[in-house]
Amino acid sequence: MPTAGAAVGQALADILSTRGIEFHPGKMTERINAAAREIVLTGGEHVGYDLLFGVPPHRPPAVVKSSRLVCDSGVIPVDASTLATGADAVYAIGDVTAIRVGGGKFLPKAASAEAEVVARRIAAELAMSSPGRVSTGTGPASSSWAMASPPMQGVTSSPRAVQG
Repeated sequence: MPTAGAAVGQALADILSTRGIEFHPGKMTERINAAAREIVLTGGEHVGYDLLFGVPPHRPPAVVKSSRLVCDSGVIPVDASTLATGADAVYAIGDVTAIRVGGGKFLPKAASAEAEVVARRIAAELAMSSPGRVSTGTGPASSSWAMASPPMQGVTSSPRAVQG
C-alpha cells in the first residue's frame, strides 16, 4: 500500500497477516469465479476467499477519454493545490484526475473535499476575492486540505468541474 507510506502500509499488512488474511500487493486480478469463491490472478495463481473486498480499476468515462484534457494515461492532469487543468477555467476532481504522490503512485481521491476546493475557487473568481481552501495534494484525510483564508459567506456559483 505505497500511497499510505511504508510504515502504515507495513502495519496494515501485518494486521491482515495476524488475522489470517492474505494480501497480494502488485498482483492483478484476471477474473473472479464467485461460484467457486476463487480469484484468478494474472499469471494463473488461484486464490480462494471467504469474503472478498475489491476495488475495480478506475477508468475515466468516455466523455473524459475523448476530451483534449487527458494525458497519455487517460486521466486529467491537474494542479495539486487548485485542481485546475491545463485549459482555462476548467477544473477536474475525483477519479478522472492525476495527482502523483510519493513513489509515483496516484493520490487516492476525495472528490467531495476536492469539489469544495473547486467551488470556492470558482466563487472567488466570480467575486474577485481569495479562494479560501486549497488542496495540499497529500490525500483524502482531513489534514490534506488547508484554509488559505476564512470561508466566504453568501457567494454562490455553478462549479465548472469534471468529476469522476
